[in-house]
Amino acid sequence: MELRQIRHFLSIVRTGSFSRAAADHGLTQQALSKSIQKLEEDLGVRLFDRDTRMVQPTLFGELLLRYAANVDGELRGFQQALDGLLGRGTDRLAVGAGPAGAGDLVSRALLETVKRRPRLRCTVKSGRFDTLLPDLLRGEIDLLVTLMTEETVDPLLAHERLSEEAYAVVASPRHPLAGVRDVALADLARHPWLAGLNLGAVLDRVGADFAAAGVPMPAPTVQTDSPYFARLALAETDMLAILPLGTVLWELEAGLLARIDVPEAARWTRPLAVFWRSQSTRSADALALIAQLRGLAGRKAKG
Repeated sequence: MELRQIRHFLSIVRTGSFSRAAADHGLTQQALSKSIQKLEEDLGVRLFDRDTRMVQPTLFGELLLRYAANVDGELRGFQQALDGLLGRGTDRLAVGAGPAGAGDLVSRALLETVKRRPRLRCTVKSGRFDTLLPDLLRGEIDLLVTLMTEETVDPLLAHERLSEEAYAVVASPRHPLAGVRDVALADLARHPWLAGLNLGAVLDRVGADFAAAGVPMPAPTVQTDSPYFARLALAETDMLAILPLGTVLWELEAGLLARIDVPEAARWTRPLAVFWRSQSTRSADALALIAQLRGLAGRKAKG
């Protein structure tokens, strides 16, 4: 197995097309196909299912993907570190940030890290855990700071918990329940709902509380993975939503949205964590940023 074959394989997975992957590498489609065919022969398995519309990895391809992405990411990290030692480039750090409390925490930690390490050049990419995970495994980002929406973690990842992110029921400040104390779950169920996608394990906790109260979970009128659309829809309608407080903190402070007083919501939390590839060699810059994240999260918890 050769590095070029690994990168050819990863490009096909990323683009879903032999022709687009070939163009990315400046090759003919025939040459790229021969490279993958040789890789399949060496491994003794078929890596892709091909039809006229799209190309998808087989079960063996999915297995290889997890390790190939890690190998490629490590080599890219090595090249970056080598360039820094030889004076061929500026120290660089790429960070992924989730849409909840991670955004504010990453911003503050990164600015402090850059202040202390003036040669550092940083890139910050926003998104959800599931959309940023492939970038982390490919080595396109070095660290990912986001909510742990699920209990289990990919074995190719290592992580450190930083803090607990609270979830809350939010709505327009004009909502009939805004300003009401100790709102019962039965009262919540009488109103239309907007649901975020990929809420993960916190939804199990919410469902258990509704079940304990003998109230069916409300069926959402609208589902979205867009924080912008969710904030706009809540401000313009009488829908309710359960969202991480970090995604709507500014709107709550500005009075554009209201937090509904639901006693059970005190239990609706998920850890905020920083992730990296478990086999990766974290750079001094990455370690410095993790230290800043840890310190800021600790001070926030105490405050």
